[in-house]
Amino acid sequence: VSNESGFVQLYSPVSNSDIKFDGNDGGSAITALTLDMSAAGAATFNSTIASGKVAITGATASSEASHVTFTNTQGAKVFAVGGGQSGVTNNGFVIRNVTDNTFPLVISDAGAATFNSTIDCGNITSSGSINMNTDSAALFLGADIDMRLTHDGSNGTLRNDTGNLTLDVAGDIILDADGGDFKFRDGGAGFFTISNSSLDTVLKVEQSNEDFIIKGNDGGSTITALTLDMSEAGAATFNSNVTTGGILFISSANSYLQESSNDLYIGSGGSATLKLASDGSLSTPTAGTSNVRFGVNAGNSIVSGGNYNVVVGDEAGTALTTGDENVAVGYNALITAETAGQNTAVGASALKSNTSGQYNSALGREALKNNNSGAYNTAVGRTALALNTTASNNTAVGYNSLAANLTGAQNTAVGYGAADANTTGSYKTAVGYLALSADTSSGGYKIGNVAFGGYALGFTTSGESNSAFGTSALENNDTGSNNTAVGTRALDGNTTASDNTAVGYHSLLANLTGDQNVSVGSSSMDANISGRNNVAYGMNSLSGNTTADENCAIGTNSLFTNTTGTGNTGLGTYSLQNNSTASNNTGLGYKALFANTTGTNNVAVGAESLDAIISSNDCTAVGYRALTANTASSNTALGSESMQFNTSGNSNVALGGQTLRNNLTAHGNNAVGNQALYTNTTGASNIAIGQQAMFYNTTGANNVAIGHVALGDNITASNNTAVGYFAMNANTTGTLNVAVGYNSLVANTNGNHNTALGYNTLGAQNYTGATDSYNTAVGSAAGASVTEGIQNTLIGGLAGDSLTTGYHNVALGYAALTADTLGRSTVAIGNEALSTQNFTSATDSFNVAVGDQAGKGVTTGLLNTFVGGLSATANTTGSQNVALGYSTLRSNTASKGNVAVGADALYSFNVTSDTSTYNTAVGKSAGLLLTIGANNTFVGALAGDGTDDGAGCVAVGYSALSANCGSSNTAVGSSAGLVVTGQNNTLIGNAAGLELEGGDNNLFLGKDSGRTGSPGGSIVNGDNEIVLGNSSITEAHVQVDWTVASDARDKTDFTALDLGLDFVKALAPVTYKWDKRAKYGDKSAEGYDLNAQTPDGTHKEDWLDIGFKAQEVEALEIAAGYNKSNKTNLVSSHTGDGKQMGLQYSKFVPILVKAIQEQQTLIESLTARIAALEE
Repeated sequence: VSNESGFVQLYSPVSNSDIKFDGNDGGSAITALTLDMSAAGAATFNSTIASGKVAITGATASSEASHVTFTNTQGAKVFAVGGGQSGVTNNGFVIRNVTDNTFPLVISDAGAATFNSTIDCGNITSSGSINMNTDSAALFLGADIDMRLTHDGSNGTLRNDTGNLTLDVAGDIILDADGGDFKFRDGGAGFFTISNSSLDTVLKVEQSNEDFIIKGNDGGSTITALTLDMSEAGAATFNSNVTTGGILFISSANSYLQESSNDLYIGSGGSATLKLASDGSLSTPTAGTSNVRFGVNAGNSIVSGGNYNVVVGDEAGTALTTGDENVAVGYNALITAETAGQNTAVGASALKSNTSGQYNSALGREALKNNNSGAYNTAVGRTALALNTTASNNTAVGYNSLAANLTGAQNTAVGYGAADANTTGSYKTAVGYLALSADTSSGGYKIGNVAFGGYALGFTTSGESNSAFGTSALENNDTGSNNTAVGTRALDGNTTASDNTAVGYHSLLANLTGDQNVSVGSSSMDANISGRNNVAYGMNSLSGNTTADENCAIGTNSLFTNTTGTGNTGLGTYSLQNNSTASNNTGLGYKALFANTTGTNNVAVGAESLDAIISSNDCTAVGYRALTANTASSNTALGSESMQFNTSGNSNVALGGQTLRNNLTAHGNNAVGNQALYTNTTGASNIAIGQQAMFYNTTGANNVAIGHVALGDNITASNNTAVGYFAMNANTTGTLNVAVGYNSLVANTNGNHNTALGYNTLGAQNYTGATDSYNTAVGSAAGASVTEGIQNTLIGGLAGDSLTTGYHNVALGYAALTADTLGRSTVAIGNEALSTQNFTSATDSFNVAVGDQAGKGVTTGLLNTFVGGLSATANTTGSQNVALGYSTLRSNTASKGNVAVGADALYSFNVTSDTSTYNTAVGKSAGLLLTIGANNTFVGALAGDGTDDGAGCVAVGYSALSANCGSSNTAVGSSAGLVVTGQNNTLIGNAAGLELEGGDNNLFLGKDSGRTGSPGGSIVNGDNEIVLGNSSITEAHVQVDWTVASDARDKTDFTALDLGLDFVKALAPVTYKWDKRAKYGDKSAEGYDLNAQTPDGTHKEDWLDIGFKAQEVEALEIAAGYNKSNKTNLVSSHTGDGKQMGLQYSKFVPILVKAIQEQQTLIESLTARIAALEE
């Protein structure tokens, strides 16, 4: 350490040895400053350097030594401070980045600071300008540098990344853009531009289809005052009223004034004068409802109550107050009406004077001008109905039509000046130029003239109810009435004639007085003068007629030359053309009755029909050339060429093309149908109806053929009747046959006396020679296959349709006997009865089946009789069976010798082998469930109905043996043996054995025998018992005494009876009357209990009886050691159900004998003692 020239000098003489300033910082040793001598004395401070100023001197531009260099904590040089930069001398200052040798800050000699890098600082205060002369340099503001000011060389940007940007100045904010555009963006996307266009200000919304919206605050609420919709070509929508101080002018090819949902009003002086409703309707608000007014003072008097009026035109409807539904269009239209309603006035002064008239329509200047109270008038055309005042229901169409009408009503005038002179006339119709223009007649309904056409009815004065259509139609008519003329000059000359109709040019041209004529066609009846009641239709029809009456001519030149002939009808070109004086003829068709001159009462319909006749009478011909050669009378021919060659044959009728075409002289024939009786020459009194019916017949007579080619091949055979397509088509000589139906008897040639009715009935029948076969078949295809079978009766669809040579069969019903081919002597009546029976060889079956599907399954079974719907339907080969009733013997297939009578009798019975079972069941469901049992007899409804295999049983009576009983049971009586399942039981009487079930070998005789309350009580499963009668039996009568079996050889275990005198002495005989429990309550009721019955004397019997009380006798037996429990009871007994007791009085005999013996012994002992005493 030394003092060098006033300075303190620290010097280290050791090369590269550092100088350190150490100290203690709060107890810790630190090196505050290190001077690195190996680094030219670089000073390293341990912490911050605090100094009032730092002065660096001796700086030069080229020497780094003139700078103060700052390093970071890692020892890297960061920047240097010093001079030497361009523009900086001794008074300048620069900061240089040592790393890249750039100068972030340069302070010139003049003190101007230039920043060449980013400045991050707090406030910057400058008394001069702050220049940032590098493109894209930015001035950042804010702690997070959220706001920047920059310029990229072309454009400047002020951007604020957060919050709002506020421009707050004491004066004005002036935006001056030399480019003329002020652009607004959001997130970089432009949305609005304000532009200068030749000093015009342009506001533009940049985004496509986005709206321009002006909002404001109305009393604290945000409103949208105006919206310009760019997607609708800038349509403007104002939130409320639009007010203009001058004219609102809209210039566009299509302009719209639109309200989104409410009504649009246009007003003046604060009041709405025009309303456009949201539904598009336009109205002018008035005091009334829904009125429309356009024009000066138009409808200006309408008050409340005047509704639904339309007033258009200056001064139109000015008097209208409360009238409803009026329409007034035109100056002064409807100006007088106040309360009148539902009038329509279109045209200046139309309905001008109307006051109270309603429902009027006026179209045209001054139309209905003077009308005041007239109603329901229609006027179309200038001055139409102009003078009408009170008249109603008039219609005038055309200039001046009905112009003079005053009070005439119900008139119709159409055309210039039509009925223009009419004043008071009513019910007139005039259509055409000046039609009825001279008519001034007045009157009521009868006037009613109608004129259509120039000069039509031009001279009519008093004629009534005329109609004229066409120029000069009825022109000269004066007083004629009720005429109709259609066509130029139709009825032109008519003066006084009435009730004529003329249609066509010059039709009835010359008619003067002839009335009630009808003429249609050019020049039709043009020469007629006084002829009446004629009809002419066609050009020149009745052209020559002058005075003849009551003719009818239709067709060109029809009745052309007729002069005085009356009552004729000609229909067709040239029909009756040459007729002159003949009357009452009818010709319809080209040249029909062409040559006729004097023949009367003829009818010809068809081209050239009866065209050769001249003077013949009473013929009728309809069809082309019908009766064209005829000279005879009283023939009728209808059809093309029908009876074409007939010459002298009379009284024939031919209907159809070429019917009786070749007939010459035959008479009395009737042929209907194309070519019916085509070949007939002399055969008489035949009837043929149908295409080619009896086509080949020549001489056969008295035949009837109806149907296509019916009896078509018949030549000489007579007295046949064939009805139907192809019926008896092949017949040649067979007679006295009847065939009705398609193909019926179609193949028959020689068979006689057959009847076939129905499709294909007896269709195959054909005998090689003449045969009287007497077959009858009725029904579709009935007997269709019969070839040579005879004397069969087959009625019903498909009945016997497979039979070929079988005979003596009767089949009645659909498909009855349908499968049999060779069977004989069979009767099948009913739907599908015996439908499968089929004998492949000639067999007399003698089967009879009557009923729906009766015997349906029989194939080869014989000698069966089945009567009833579905009876024996399963029977196939079973024979000698009888089934009578619905579903009787229904399941049997092969069993024989059974009889079932009654619905469902023997229903389930079926023995599949050829076995004679001999069951008989008579009654509803008798033997219903019997399947294989044999030799049973069941008579009565439900008799034996539960038995399936029982054999040899007899059940007679309702429900007798109704359960599944065993064999050899006999039950006679209603419900006898009702539930028996055992065998060998005999039960006779109503409900006998009713409760018996499993017992065998029992005999119950009498009503209710073996039943609760009857002797023996309820016997359910007892065997080998006999029960006689019921509780009501009072007497038993028998001729001899009972013989009871008592053969010692059949007995064993003999013991001397020990009951005797003491037992007898203990008996208590009584007299009594019966009051049986069995007579109380309903024994047939379910759950009936005999013990629950208490006799009250109601059923007490009136006779006196004697006997014992069974209970007392039983007690004596038990006391003597005899009781029921060990089967030693002697005279007392209990019924099986334990509810009744009985005594066997016959068994008292041995006890009484024993008592007498004991008594006799005692007597003899006492007698001996007495005798000894007496001795």
